Amino acid sequence: MAEMSWKDAAQKVLEDADGPLHYKDIADRILGQGLKTTAGATPASTVNATISGAIQREGAVGVFERTGRGEYGLKTGAKSAVPPDDAGESGSLEAFGVYWERGRVNWSGTPRLFGRANPKADRVNLAGQRGVYLLYDEQRVVVYVGQATKQPIWLRLAQHTSDRLTARWKWFSWFGIRPVSEDGELRSVETGTITPKRLISTLEALLIEALEPRQNKAGSSYSGEEYIQADDPGL
Repeated sequence: MAEMSWKDAAQKVLEDADGPLHYKDIADRILGQGLKTTAGATPASTVNATISGAIQREGAVGVFERTGRGEYGLKTGAKSAVPPDDAGESGSLEAFGVYWERGRVNWSGTPRLFGRANPKADRVNLAGQRGVYLLYDEQRVVVYVGQATKQPIWLRLAQHTSDRLTARWKWFSWFGIRPVSEDGELRSVETGTITPKRLISTLEALLIEALEPRQNKAGSSYSGEEYIQADDPGL
């Protein structure tokens, strides 16, 4: 039997669901149920692009509708609750990793910072990301906040393994602005005017993930992909 397309798999998940789902939840259910075995590097982003593309192409004859920011359901005859120009405002945060372990990274030789967008997704080398990072001590208390603009995040982190901070951190989080393609390559950052709305969305997303406030539902208001740390086979 031929493997389902992403579109058909998303429709199947929504048919079985009690209501609309965030595209990241749809991707998790697709892979968890084995509806797709070839996940690629960015399954959630693929689902989002597939469904939003179907809505744009198929219009009134399509089966999907947007019900919230990043949320989709099957049509019930009602109009979408979210205007197209307000759906999925993501700011500039494209990828991030929270509470990664310093000891699982090889800090010498070829830059390698491995992660997966889903346990079943392809491994991605995120060493070339640009953005900001946080260092934590053993109790996961922040001891340093830094930025990586001219240098990649991996290099900035590697420098802290031999400077005055070397004995003070065990964990780190990173927040990157370089998009990741479906084949796992880091793309260049789009240039253009950064609107106040985009800047505010970026700051909101970063603070939610870094601080984890109890009343916020992390990941619901932007399309930045979270990556779980993957072991370096060179260790």
